[in-house]
This record gives sequence, C-alpha cells and structure tokens, in this order.
Amino acid sequence: MSAQAVIDRLLKVHHQELGRSDSVRAPLGSNKVKYNTWYYDQRVSGDEYMWCAVYQSWINAMAGVPMDIYPKAAGVVFVRDFFKERGRIFQTPKVGDYVIFIFSAKEHHIGFVEKLESDGKHFMSMEGNVSNRVKRVRHRQGDRGIVGYARPEYDRVEDDMTKEELVDVLRAGFTPGPDIKTVNEWANQLNTVKREVAEIKEMLERMQH
Repeated sequence: MSAQAVIDRLLKVHHQELGRSDSVRAPLGSNKVKYNTWYYDQRVSGDEYMWCAVYQSWINAMAGVPMDIYPKAAGVVFVRDFFKERGRIFQTPKVGDYVIFIFSAKEHHIGFVEKLESDGKHFMSMEGNVSNRVKRVRHRQGDRGIVGYARPEYDRVEDDMTKEELVDVLRAGFTPGPDIKTVNEWANQLNTVKREVAEIKEMLERMQH
C-alpha cells in the first residue's frame, strides 16, 4: 500500500472522531474515553489517564497500521523515542507526520499533521484530549514545545487489516472495568460495545469506498 493511501485512511478515521469527547458516558474531563478502554483493556478514569498519545495509537490501529510502524503507547516520550531510534524524527513537517511537544519533564502532547498551510509556516493538526475532546488545532512550526515531527514508514503497511488486529481493537471493550460491580452493569457495558462495534464496521465499510 502506498504511503499516501495509508495517510488518506488515517485522515478518514480522524475526521470521523473529530469533536468526540468523554462527556457521553462520564463527566467531561474524566478521561473515561473509549481510546483508554482500548489501551488499558478496561474502563479507566482520572487525571493519570491523559489520552492524547493513546488517541493516536487507537487511530492507527483502526486504520490497520501495525505496531511496528506506529507503536501502541500512552506516553508521548515513548512515541518520540520509538521514532528517534529508527531515525524518523524530522524538523520540518509533512502531512501524515506526528508533531511532538515536550513542554517540560511532565507536560507532553502529540498531534497528527493534517494540512500544511501555503505560507510555509503554519499547519493544522488532529489531536486528542484538547479541552477533553478530539480537535483540529492550528500551529506555527516554531511553536513552543515542538521538538520534532515523527514520520512513520507508511509504505510498509499491508493492504488490509488482519482479523487478529481487528479482534485486538475490539477485545478490550468486553473486559469488565473496575467500575463494573453487577451483571446488569456489565450488560450495559456490552450493549455499549455492540454499538461501538457497529460503528467500527460501518467505518471500515466506508473506508473501502
């Protein structure tokens, strides 16, 4: 599969998630999002579960990008180091790159470069956990905190997502989280997962057209 075809697939998934928040099932700001459920194999919430990096990993998994090309990670520093070890950190962005922000030892962020502006200085980025939502954000290439742009080897992605990869994406939703105390609560969770599975199937069908 060409790198551009993979980037187009990622963009489709990002656009379908645009504006999503954790307010559907929990108070806004709880970090109780489906992206974290997928990553941690259970429903989680709290300040320790910030999800900007998890969101990007979820998008790649949904688009069929294997973990040896984009890692399954909850930390921005881990993502940066993954690409740094492979010589895939650049100082000028391209569409499909991941802009890495390191503001301090404890404050990090990451976004997917969606579009470069014609002035050669600004770009648009798709990001998770911005005001507790998935948002499109405009940046200047010299913005504070930017340490580089990670560039996956998209041309190594095979044409189709394997059954095993899809099962891995869906499996977490069927694991009772720490908040599940009764059979009825688990049943409600499973019903939610069924709706999400239906969304995933619909999304995959649209991506094939």
